[in-house]
Amino acid sequence: MGDTASLINTLNQLQNANRMIGHNIEVADIPNAKGIKVIPTQVDGNSIIYEFSRSNDQHLQASYTKQISKTSSAAIRNSLYSKLATLLANKSDPKQAELSVRVSDFFDNIDVKSSETSNLDKTAIVNSSKALVDSFNSISQGITDLRLECDQTISQEITSINNIIKNIYDTNKGLFGSGGSNIEIATKFSSQNNLEKLITDLSQKLDIKVTVSDNGVATITAPDGTLIVSNEGYGQLSYNPIATQEDLLQGTKSPIMMITHYNNGTVSQPLEVYGDNQQIIKNSPLIDIVTMRDKDLSTAYDVVQRLGDVIVKEVNNVYANSSTNVLKNSFISNEEFYFDDNLVINGKLEVFTVDKNGRQYATNFGTIPKVTIDFDKIKDQHGEVTPQIIMTEFNQTLSNNFSGGSSAAIGRITASQENSNIPALLADDYLINNITLVPTTDIVNGTCTFEIEAFGNSYLGSQIEIISVTGNNGIVFDGNLPGGAHLDQDENKRTGQHINLSGINVLAPNAAAPAPGAAQTVLVKVRVIGDNGVIEDGTVPFVLNTWDDKIIHKRFNYNAEPPPAAQLQGAFHNKVSPSEIARMKFVDQNGMETTFGKGKFVIEAGSGNGDGEFGLAFQGNSNLIQALHLNDLFKHNKDRTFSMDQEVLYDPGKLCTGKLDPGEGVDITVEKGHHFADVALTFSAPPGAGDTITIDGRLYTFVAAPNPGPMQISTVGDSIANLVNTINNDVNLNSKIQATRNGLTVTLTARRAGRWGNNIQFDFVLGGARTISIDNAAAVANLPNPANFTGGSNRTEVIKKYNYTIGSNSSEKLKELADLSNKIMFISGNGVIEDTNSNLHKYTNFIIHKIAQKITEAQKEQDVEIATLEQLDEAIKQEFGINTMQEYQKFLDNMQQTMKILQIVSKMNDLTDKAMSILI
Repeated sequence: MGDTASLINTLNQLQNANRMIGHNIEVADIPNAKGIKVIPTQVDGNSIIYEFSRSNDQHLQASYTKQISKTSSAAIRNSLYSKLATLLANKSDPKQAELSVRVSDFFDNIDVKSSETSNLDKTAIVNSSKALVDSFNSISQGITDLRLECDQTISQEITSINNIIKNIYDTNKGLFGSGGSNIEIATKFSSQNNLEKLITDLSQKLDIKVTVSDNGVATITAPDGTLIVSNEGYGQLSYNPIATQEDLLQGTKSPIMMITHYNNGTVSQPLEVYGDNQQIIKNSPLIDIVTMRDKDLSTAYDVVQRLGDVIVKEVNNVYANSSTNVLKNSFISNEEFYFDDNLVINGKLEVFTVDKNGRQYATNFGTIPKVTIDFDKIKDQHGEVTPQIIMTEFNQTLSNNFSGGSSAAIGRITASQENSNIPALLADDYLINNITLVPTTDIVNGTCTFEIEAFGNSYLGSQIEIISVTGNNGIVFDGNLPGGAHLDQDENKRTGQHINLSGINVLAPNAAAPAPGAAQTVLVKVRVIGDNGVIEDGTVPFVLNTWDDKIIHKRFNYNAEPPPAAQLQGAFHNKVSPSEIARMKFVDQNGMETTFGKGKFVIEAGSGNGDGEFGLAFQGNSNLIQALHLNDLFKHNKDRTFSMDQEVLYDPGKLCTGKLDPGEGVDITVEKGHHFADVALTFSAPPGAGDTITIDGRLYTFVAAPNPGPMQISTVGDSIANLVNTINNDVNLNSKIQATRNGLTVTLTARRAGRWGNNIQFDFVLGGARTISIDNAAAVANLPNPANFTGGSNRTEVIKKYNYTIGSNSSEKLKELADLSNKIMFISGNGVIEDTNSNLHKYTNFIIHKIAQKITEAQKEQDVEIATLEQLDEAIKQEFGINTMQEYQKFLDNMQQTMKILQIVSKMNDLTDKAMSILI
């Protein structure tokens, strides 16, 4: 018989082999068991290990795990995208996009046909505007809510991951801490089975690397090597969700994800694992949610906002320079600016003053013409356009927007060379300051060519047109009228307008001037069209036989022939105070005027000049109103919400729909102040103490005191001089009356021409032998009944008055807005989406398509994943007659177990043979 010890050892191995068969058969029913190793057995000093493991078909296993992971994340992602799709859909017709419907409704309501203007439904337009604004707000808010939901989902997933990691750590400790290979085999199988399930769960949430030691303990790291869990410690991810919606909209960076290591209960140094890196969630389902929050939904939000930006800008650009038949006399900008900002303002702004009937507003002095402010020229002059410059130019231009008739058309800046009785006129009171006829050739056979030379106004330019040329006493014009010429602000030039005359009589040197009526005179009728809208005609007479240095200076005249010298007083304007028309100011957040810091623009029209209220309307090609947001229909607010003009929302009648059109205008006859009322008081002797004089209701008493009281006039010194000074310094009189003195005569003159001055009264009572002669009449000592100034008169003038045709149904601007919807334009994507050439209708659909494309791609991706699983299951079913992956995996296990049992049985046979040989 052989060695007993060898026989016993062989029989023990045979017993272990039988035990392994039983264990492996038992394990075959554990679907998640993997990498299980049985108790090692010593054979001849060598360790032999029988190992049961899952299929090592890595491709099949990885593919299956990936599909499960992706399907799991796609389900969450698709749920969010489904909410986005619902958010974008129109509630009444889900097949249509809400924004597309609202944009179409808005433009359809403003698409007013000419036949429908009598029934203009402003309420419908306002309602569709409000619906469009609400749509942008609800969709933007909905997308933001989805982003916050993504963020909460990330937080929930992190909590779930931390729980799994902690459970893996606890399981590791159980496997390692109980003695490793000495624990009961059934307990070990159960722990390893649980560990396998936890690892599978974690692998569906994170991209991990797993290493299992001989005793079954798992060590898990991130792809970059960051330790997640082992038997010696574990990490916990920390993540604080984005705090508020404001943080999200302000582009606050996603919170940093940290991993804190706990070494057997002791906290170690935290490591940043999320931020720009994202390694720990790279290639995991979690990254899909992060991407959706930070990229997909963020982009969807941005493109919706961009669409709103484009519509707001384009609509406001057209709407800004439109008007309403309801007076609007106050404008305030929707945005804040710094006082020293260099703003991008260009073009010419036209400012109209309109009365409550929609007509050109008129004061007692005449109509208020439109004002034109050229910001291109302003920028050339100043190099920039700041709020300070804008206000200065706006207020200064309106200050010089005089109301008056043809007397404003042309003035001169130098005294007349022909008549010393014609004084120089104020330079800034006229459309042009001087006009000259300059000979350009010598007189040959009575023929000469002349050219117009003119000096421009200090505030605005003018167009000069020659209407007609006539002459007397043999002067012949060749009939060739020159074309128009433009004279810029402050420009002095020859205009290039030539006039050819013949029949000129050449006087001999030192010859006597022609007799009255015999002088040759050329009458040039000139039309001046100011850049402020004033159109004035006037006839300029030039006496050819008396020119000086070959230059003839003339000013506009009301008549074809020069008026009598006594009337040549200079036709000054009666200016309307700027405060009575409109004024621009810069105010801080409290509404107080300021000249520094941050503020808003305010334009306020005056209260009128006794003729009722008036308002302002803006036109022209300047972007000032748009840039300052003074007349916006829509507004994109700083908090990224959209709104509309609240005045219009509460009162649709204030919707600006009309476009100002002066048309031809109508001729109306008005009376203008011409002569000034006055009175000449000639004293027989200077007034003495006790004398009184009353002027316009103010009674003055002469007193013999060097320091008289408020209503007293001193007789100390020159009492007549004291009287003149008192009148001119009295704030109640000096605005109405001017006093002048010539010896013993004091002339009181009304400061304003016209009949109104005839209503100024005066009286006096003198003592002693003193008397006063009134206008050279018989002298009297007292005037018991008040007398009036005399001589004030008006002249009749025909002027144009324009009806701006802003009726309740004016719709010119609505038609421009309607055309805007189909107008092809370049639209910048502003870095959010690609640039394109499109109209607003197509651009809206383009934006919606871009968002829907993401939804479709996500849905297709999930469909592909599901289809892949279905195809895999079908292939398994056809091949093995089974239906699920679990059954397939069990089938593989059984196949593998059979092979292992066969190997063990083979080993048992070998051991049996060995035992038999020992026994023999």
